[in-house]
Amino acid sequence: MQARVDDRLVVHGSRGSRTGTVLELVAGAGPQRYRVRWSDGRVSVIAPGPGAVVEHDAAAEAQAEWEAAKAARHARTTAWRRGITAGVGREAALAQQKIGTRLTAG
Repeated sequence: MQARVDDRLVVHGSRGSRTGTVLELVAGAGPQRYRVRWSDGRVSVIAPGPGAVVEHDAAAEAQAEWEAAKAARHARTTAWRRGITAGVGREAALAQQKIGTRLTAG
């Protein structure tokens, strides 16, 4: 189980379930620990066991997907520009010729 900041942590136990929001990941040796603000307002550090479930923040996941897509577009554009400026291959020469034609025409 791997949680991130702002994820919900639900711990099912013999006395019922507790729900909290992950505030930070606590570094240290041993199992992963989290600082959690529980629904009753208390804050504690917990190393969740087998009865714990992480519910990821949907908005944070959407933001992460958008950032990944943006980075991929940037990488493709950068690679294309490198090919054009390097003048490598017939396609690059044709693209440079088109760009030059557009610049002189207008």
